[in-house]
Amino acid sequence: NNELKMIEALIYVCEVSPTSDACLAYATSALCQLSAVFELRIRLSEPELKLIPLLVKLLEIEENKVRLFCCAMLSFLATIKTNQEIMTSEELGLLELLASVIGLGNMKLTEYTCSIARTLSGDANNRIIMMKEEYHLLHALRMVFVQNPSAKALTNVCATLCNLSITIANRMPIIWFEEGILVSSLVYVVVTTSAEARTNALGALSYLAASVESRMHLLLDKYDLITHLKKICEEENSKAKVNAKLTLDRLIKPVAQ
Repeated sequence: NNELKMIEALIYVCEVSPTSDACLAYATSALCQLSAVFELRIRLSEPELKLIPLLVKLLEIEENKVRLFCCAMLSFLATIKTNQEIMTSEELGLLELLASVIGLGNMKLTEYTCSIARTLSGDANNRIIMMKEEYHLLHALRMVFVQNPSAKALTNVCATLCNLSITIANRMPIIWFEEGILVSSLVYVVVTTSAEARTNALGALSYLAASVESRMHLLLDKYDLITHLKKICEEENSKAKVNAKLTLDRLIKPVAQ
């Protein structure tokens, strides 16, 4: 009961504080720290608290510190399945807002926003919803690649594209987006990095290569993908090696979807 009273008090402060008030930053910071604890995250997810709609409203204010706490909180809350249904609802407008937040170019905001997208895209139904044209998700993901992203943001954006590519209907929109810019970005990550982001990028390419239509595009000379994949397959003790071999096998020996 004391926990719930404290949570309700903090939410009330967020609801009534002026956007420039330090109390708002402190209240969102406190709620963010509470949401990092799984048991309290469940309490924060209780529908009657209406926390997620409040966080979406706060994301629209021009105060990056508050935005940062809200994005971090949403990244934690997104791990609760029932919250995902709220977060992807058209009425809430969160998916559109996430794209605009990425457009701000703030590194930490981008990290948390990509984390939210990664978590949501792990669900099959969410993947279909997220690819609706009005959410401009692919444009937002493309922007991450050109923002000189942190390793964490790059890992999450590649993982999001990997998740989205699991759904067959999403593959060609990803392939053809802005004349293949997303594929070029994934290949660039494969060539220039050697960490988790590369493994996720190769995961995305392996799913894209599983469809005949998209496979033909991946074989275009401008990507030189076969050469890059063969080099990775020669590496020792590389986590990326499994995904590289799978992608290479699918490109060289066509398989059914």
